[in-house]
Amino acid sequence: MKKVQNGLKGSLKILFLLLLFINPAEAYKVSEATINVNLDGSSYIFINLNFNETEGLIILPLIGEPEIFSIKIYSYNGSLIPFSLSKRNLLINLLGEKSPVKVEYITYSLTKKNGRIWNLTLNLPFLTLVQLPEGALLIGINGIPEDIYVKDNRINLLLSPKAWALSYFITLRRENFSFNPLLFLFILIPIIFLIFFLRRRRRKIVYSLRPDDERILQYLRERGEAYEGDIVKDLNLPKSSVWRAVRRLSEANLVKIEVEGRRVKVKLK
Repeated sequence: MKKVQNGLKGSLKILFLLLLFINPAEAYKVSEATINVNLDGSSYIFINLNFNETEGLIILPLIGEPEIFSIKIYSYNGSLIPFSLSKRNLLINLLGEKSPVKVEYITYSLTKKNGRIWNLTLNLPFLTLVQLPEGALLIGINGIPEDIYVKDNRINLLLSPKAWALSYFITLRRENFSFNPLLFLFILIPIIFLIFFLRRRRRKIVYSLRPDDERILQYLRERGEAYEGDIVKDLNLPKSSVWRAVRRLSEANLVKIEVEGRRVKVKLK
């Protein structure tokens, strides 16, 4: 009898896991994601989630390997929400909760130091704002960010969902700080060059729009926003053509892409 009961319990666990992992990714939407990189190489990660309140569990992909003790998930009223870990995913029990919820944790797995150079490696599942440490000078990046700006002596980069590799080193320290014009220019000039290159590249793309790009832009002007699948269906275009056209328009800063689980929403800027 005990063997039958144990077997039944095991089957129920397997069924539960299967139901868990086929949970649709559209059950939630990341409205805000920030990685705050600190001087010591640690990273504080903050994620704001809006979710379908009929869902009991959602699966959130993690950025890096979190320090278990640091993981906190807060409900809309500030109370803690239970969770569990599965490989590189966070399983969040949202039964009875109301949207939104906030996820935060610390990780040391994103950065590696080689001499004075820090290397930051990211595999982003959604649009994320990355804040480099105060006084950091960006000296290498493997792509063009959606946006880049300096605030409070920190470089901020808005990065799209993909693999990123950045390099930087710290040029300023809070202690015994005195203003050095040459050092200031040494930091500022590469940032200005990157911003100029980004804007110039986007202007070039705008002037070379293709017929499919124009059709999609007109479609969005009439609706404001649409999912890629709807664009494919309504404009009778191949899925691959729509995918490429939307990325061109995004690089031209004409549309904004929002990833909602497995679906991609395109908004006119």
